Amino acid sequence: MRKRVSCFLGFLVFFGSVSLFANPKLSKKLTFSASKRNFQSISFKNKIFNKNIFFKQKWKKSWSWKRVKKSSIAPYIYTPDKWKWQALTLVSLFAGRSLISPKIQKHFQEHQVISKNVENYGNQFGENTAALLYVAAYYAHSYWFQSNSSFNKAQFYLENILAAGVFTQVAKTISHQQRPDGADYRSFPSGHAGRAFTLAAAISFTHPWYVGVLANIAATGTALARIQGNRHYLHDVTAAALVSYSYAYALYKRNTAKYTKHKRTGLKPDSIFIGFNQLNFIWTF
Repeated sequence: MRKRVSCFLGFLVFFGSVSLFANPKLSKKLTFSASKRNFQSISFKNKIFNKNIFFKQKWKKSWSWKRVKKSSIAPYIYTPDKWKWQALTLVSLFAGRSLISPKIQKHFQEHQVISKNVENYGNQFGENTAALLYVAAYYAHSYWFQSNSSFNKAQFYLENILAAGVFTQVAKTISHQQRPDGADYRSFPSGHAGRAFTLAAAISFTHPWYVGVLANIAATGTALARIQGNRHYLHDVTAAALVSYSYAYALYKRNTAKYTKHKRTGLKPDSIFIGFNQLNFIWTF
């Protein structure tokens, strides 16, 4: 029993350190406007907008092809230094999988490190349903209450899920690694762990730090469940966690104007926020 507890705590500390490494601003709330010293905001009150118009305008503006294209390559544009280190880590994990992963895999199969209930909950947290329900809840709140904050959060979550998800599927096809149980050749990286850590990373940027910690604990449970279920190796779930946090951190930087890579000159509209009973224009100089 002591070995199981110590092993579980060891993995918890490991994945926690990975999360903190990839997300040093864990306790900061997500903001989608420029820093106070870089923008001026002009509000036009007494403008009442129908919630349908509000939602359609926000949706149309947020899903332009230019934005989608930048989201897909965000880690390369907005976090080049961090991405280099994480890419090196991924390569090291993939190259050294024959030395570490089989031993850990054997230990998980010989000893039940986590309970069946934890394994089941972990697998469920890594499904698409959990993440999409979370996104849908924020979109619904944004629609009914004309909340810019809820819409931006939902958009942030969905962009992370789509971008990291596409990257994971492409990586699975290219790596063509067989699963531990021999079911197929789509082991690296883990899709379930990727979805779980994608949601956990997004939550970490948009909620207080303690909510982010709980989300990361749940994501760690998903990673352990995939290993114990003999569906993935350690390097599969670790790589998925690094990819997820790379996208979350890069998209966070992109949506925070003070982190933009290119300097803007001149008076230029940066964004338009249409909220209940007001219209805000934000410029950067």
